[in-house]
Amino acid sequence: MLGVRIERFVHNRLNVFFGRENRAAQLVEQTGVSAVSFPNPELQAVNALQAVAGNPQRLADTLLVYLTVALSAQPNADELTNTVRSLAEALRSGEIAERLAQAFDPALLSSASSDENLRQNPPPSVEVERFPAGLRGRILPGCIEVFTDSAWVMFKTSWSPYRLKPRCGE
Repeated sequence: MLGVRIERFVHNRLNVFFGRENRAAQLVEQTGVSAVSFPNPELQAVNALQAVAGNPQRLADTLLVYLTVALSAQPNADELTNTVRSLAEALRSGEIAERLAQAFDPALLSSASSDENLRQNPPPSVEVERFPAGLRGRILPGCIEVFTDSAWVMFKTSWSPYRLKPRCGE
């Protein structure tokens, strides 16, 4: 299944990040994480997230790929399989998957603030918390940030109230 999906990543031009997501999908595959639902390579991230709304496990897997994009670009990417495996374990845990479903709910799109409003009224800072698999991070509307022993990864939507901040919750 992944081979077909990867080929679609390579040939599809609607998703401007198809090459990076393809590389991330390959790294996830190398980890041996079972039954990963990869995001639809034909869709931009915001649309892919809307497509998996209501399914916390598929959303967790989609975010796993998006978080793995930066890791897969590292020169030592092959050495980061344990990091990706820990990310998968944390994101797929029941509590985190449910929180992700709330934080990436498409209904939040309608309440997105303008950039000007966010500059005048920035969102509050939020402390880093413990995640499963020995990780730490933050889950906020449209934003997830995760710290491992060997890496820091973050994914933000274009509508997140934290989109103008360098990190989630800071």
